[in-house]
Amino acid sequence: MATSALIQPSRVEARMITGYSVVNLTFAVIGEVLADVTIESSDPRLIIRADSSGKLRLSPNLLQSVSALAREPHQGIIRVRNSLGQVIAEAPYEVAAAKCLNQNTSLGYVPGSNQASLSYSVSSVPQSIFDLCLSAPVGLGLNLATGETSGGVGINISW
Repeated sequence: MATSALIQPSRVEARMITGYSVVNLTFAVIGEVLADVTIESSDPRLIIRADSSGKLRLSPNLLQSVSALAREPHQGIIRVRNSLGQVIAEAPYEVAAAKCLNQNTSLGYVPGSNQASLSYSVSSVPQSIFDLCLSAPVGLGLNLATGETSGGVGINISW
């Protein structure tokens, strides 16, 4: 009977993938002794994959990989129970929503012309490989010698 176990990493995280309705969540469990344990989630939207008996065999000091399927964004607790039903390890987990926007910022300096620049852009996250990607950049330039500023905006389309 396992007296203790660890879940690695100590906080399990995943992000939904744009265009998908499920995501795989993986983590590892390590125990001190040979033991059969059960792994459960505090939320039924996380489905722990195990053998038909629902048990996972832990070998002493050997990381055992566990795979779970998340059906939608949510948070919860993963628990490991020994054969007596006692909780011997637990870790929080979070499944984040898919990103709908990407952001980018850049800072540049050209020593020969004494120019500094700062730019920021926001872009869409395509749902499929066939979708267009739209991006809107904004830039600001500064001549450090004269204090003269310049700027610009744009729209980019990629496919």
